[in-house]
Amino acid sequence: MKKHIVIAVSLLTFFTQAFAQQPVKKDSIPATDKHLAVKFRFFRKYYEGNQRIGRLEFLDKLATDPSSFKKYKSGRNWVILGGVIGIPSAWVFARTIGSALPGGQLVYKNRLALSLLGTATATVLDFKGKSKMRKAVRDYNRSIDSGIGYHFNINEDGVGLAIQF
Repeated sequence: MKKHIVIAVSLLTFFTQAFAQQPVKKDSIPATDKHLAVKFRFFRKYYEGNQRIGRLEFLDKLATDPSSFKKYKSGRNWVILGGVIGIPSAWVFARTIGSALPGGQLVYKNRLALSLLGTATATVLDFKGKSKMRKAVRDYNRSIDSGIGYHFNINEDGVGLAIQF
């Protein structure tokens, strides 16, 4: 019975964290239709402006800025490494706690400590990777805005040439 309670509480905690709403930051809202955004909920969702796009289309657009693309891939690798470490660590932690509940005696304290360390390490790697990915998208959006160009400006005072740099 206790094992079922631990499993239920673990699943409830996981789903609460996975689907928790996060406040929207001002720099995460694209200013124009050209800007890209990536949102992390349970899965990654990719946007161009307010339009949702596919992963490959997102990566093709991000690849136009090589430094941002390299940062994004680095962050994605950190997230993958966090998952590779975290999922087995969490499984070992749950098995250790689950086996200790029926007898009431925790036998494998080293296994418990190592699995907690692995889970904590995975959380840090995941957070670092996601922040690198956000920074790469932010750098890409800034590179779009910082383009040098010009356009004609027509208003009540007359016609002019506006230079952007």
